[in-house]
Amino acid sequence: MAVLIVSNSQDAHAIHVLKAMRARKILAYQLNTEDYPLKEGAQVTIKDGLYLSELIIGQECVSTNQITSVWWRRPLPHVVDPRIEDPDVRTFTQDECQRLVKGLILGMEWGGCRLVNHPLKELTAYSKPAQLQLASRMLATESYPGVRLPRTCMTSDPNEVLGLLDACGQIISKSFGPGPSTMTRQPDTKSVTRDQIVQKQELVRLAPAIYQELVPKKSDVRVTIVGDKVFACELDSQLSEIGRVDWRLDTSSIPHRACQLAPNVEKFCLDLVQALDLSFATVDLINTTSEDVVFLECTPNGQWLWIERRVPELRIADALINLLVS
Repeated sequence: MAVLIVSNSQDAHAIHVLKAMRARKILAYQLNTEDYPLKEGAQVTIKDGLYLSELIIGQECVSTNQITSVWWRRPLPHVVDPRIEDPDVRTFTQDECQRLVKGLILGMEWGGCRLVNHPLKELTAYSKPAQLQLASRMLATESYPGVRLPRTCMTSDPNEVLGLLDACGQIISKSFGPGPSTMTRQPDTKSVTRDQIVQKQELVRLAPAIYQELVPKKSDVRVTIVGDKVFACELDSQLSEIGRVDWRLDTSSIPHRACQLAPNVEKFCLDLVQALDLSFATVDLINTTSEDVVFLECTPNGQWLWIERRVPELRIADALINLLVS
């Protein structure tokens, strides 16, 4: 029995979990996708009808038959040999590397290997329109009293944005996903005023974004789901000037503490992650000033290591390792 982590060499989460597994004498490997094919290897052979796939990690040849679970963490694009200069050929080469490595991992599921999470299920779950539609359908059943969605408009029409602003009084904007590395790093979630929309309406028309009511907060809650285990951390974001709207801007100074979710809120988080066919995800919530809970988004394989370091009783790494070896 062995565990495989698929990530990159700079991923602190993967390094932390790999070290913890080895401390528990669990056979574990980490495949850094940027190192294939220049430093590490992957191959599939079929002989006399027998399928065999192998990974070369470091100097060791690892048969995928011995791998019983995979943590599909944060793989990076494959680095292509600099001798391949044509941009189209470089892209094709990179895609071919991904097709082999990802296909090899996907096929392991048919041999009984657990994928945490399944890469194709993650692809769907990362879609904010899809997860909000799912959450809306779940909440319409009235099975989760006290949980609601923020009033939202996903559009490139400035008139629709202005209509939302008129209805809500204050709104925020955020992107559907992370921007390219060439973009100036800005807060993902930021307040938007009427003047900004009116003055930049031609820019608004160029691409869609997510616009939502600015929910009056008491605090933010980051929930980490590992299998059927729930780890909730409350963040006193309203004590921070720069983190009031987006707590990610000030995680170092915002107070963190473990908290207990209300049973209906915990059930909503578990049911949502299960409906997305995930076994590991984070859920972002708001405790409002009117005593209800607002669901913002779910992130497959979201970040959690800083929480464990700030709140050591939330033993997320142990729960993840137990899931991988169960």
